[in-house]
Amino acid sequence: MSVCSSDRITTTATETVPLGYDIALHVLEYLQEDYPSLCNCALVNHVFHDAAAKLLYRQVIYSPAPSRVLDLRRREEFVGGIYTSSRLTHNAPHVLALEVSGYLSSRPIHITKLAENLLNGIRSWPNLQTVNFTPKQYDENLFTDVLPLLRECASLRYLTVGPACINTALVPALMQIEGLESLTIHSPTRILLEHLPEWLGQLSRTLHAFYLKDNCGSVTPGVLRSLAPGLQRIRAFGLGLSYSLTDDDVFAFLNQLPRLTTLELRYYLQFKPPTTRAHLPSLRSLAVIHTFMPTREDAAYLIKWLRRILHSAQLATLRLLCEDDFPECGANVSVDGLLAHLGARHAESLRVLRMDAAFVGRRELAALCARCEGLEEVGVAVSADVLYALPEMVKSLARLRVLTVNTRNRRQSRAQAGIEQMQAFFDHGSENLRQVVVNGVSWEGKWTTTHKGVARFVVEESPPPRVPSWETGAIAPAAL
Repeated sequence: MSVCSSDRITTTATETVPLGYDIALHVLEYLQEDYPSLCNCALVNHVFHDAAAKLLYRQVIYSPAPSRVLDLRRREEFVGGIYTSSRLTHNAPHVLALEVSGYLSSRPIHITKLAENLLNGIRSWPNLQTVNFTPKQYDENLFTDVLPLLRECASLRYLTVGPACINTALVPALMQIEGLESLTIHSPTRILLEHLPEWLGQLSRTLHAFYLKDNCGSVTPGVLRSLAPGLQRIRAFGLGLSYSLTDDDVFAFLNQLPRLTTLELRYYLQFKPPTTRAHLPSLRSLAVIHTFMPTREDAAYLIKWLRRILHSAQLATLRLLCEDDFPECGANVSVDGLLAHLGARHAESLRVLRMDAAFVGRRELAALCARCEGLEEVGVAVSADVLYALPEMVKSLARLRVLTVNTRNRRQSRAQAGIEQMQAFFDHGSENLRQVVVNGVSWEGKWTTTHKGVARFVVEESPPPRVPSWETGAIAPAAL
């Protein structure tokens, strides 16, 4: 079978059948992050062009990298390229998401015309569902006219804003936006927190996810209590770092959210044990951001804290995200106690365990794999001698698709595995295993056919994801 430029699939030398748009769209979904390939597919025929355009223009992102040189000759920003083509009549309906982030020019907006271009773009995209305004450098008046326009976006459901959008002048415009299903606020300010209970009350019928991220120092116990009435229907909640809050404050607040299934928290060490116990029977997914744990005592405190949250949950997903660079050599404190708890209390429900920087011992890891047979994704750090014993350990995990391993105290010569070692993972490990990542290098196993039509399973090193230089070291939202 082959695809020809006449919008048909050739099955034999004399027989052809029409190529449907739905079929082409499903095929191209496997390339949705591979823009060069999508561009090539758009040149095949009309059907592939229409399907590729839907994926190519689904999101418009403007996220400039930082620059030490100020280009005074550059008079406009956010022009040309995808911005211009996405505003064409036949492409505009495909745009579903807009992101403005990175390091924008801090020059006045009448010089850069960035605000004007944003306004023209938003007016051109009738199906805009997701908006993310989180620049790290910007002119303070950039979003003055942009935010009021968002209330006219009938399809807007997901909104993420940062400090550029939550100053005193812009909060009233934000509160006019209705119908949101997800709201994320980075580094909330006091002025916004004062009006937030009223806004959440307006959104209470539609809002399902609410996140306060990054610097949440202005969030006090009183603020949390004022937010609870407007969050009774939410299923996902996140809270960043606030030294004003104790575990008792956070647990008491979480106990007031009866439908909570997804939770993201920033952990910091507190020596005083909480007297309030978290009761979250609906919780299915937990993501915790923490700093490097240098001692056994630090690891023990974190494990106890996690057990207090999880004791009543039917956990399906657990993600531990270390925001510091983890040492590859020297002492690495294990979190074996956490594996023992997961194996004893959540063996039947656990599907995803991603704690890529957390060191675990061979015995507890083997015991976890024997108990939690439903695991689909696993990410851990192990010693170098455990690495090549992993295929046998994970063999019992029939549903395992992704395995991520970081080794500690390894020799430089053993820093990366070769194709022969990776072939052993796929040959002797779980039969459904499709991706293995070892020390940041990703290997994928997939079925393919030869030119003679013979099917065979091959293992290939996949290219690393393209991460913007200014985001290096940051925790990606997709990881949460």
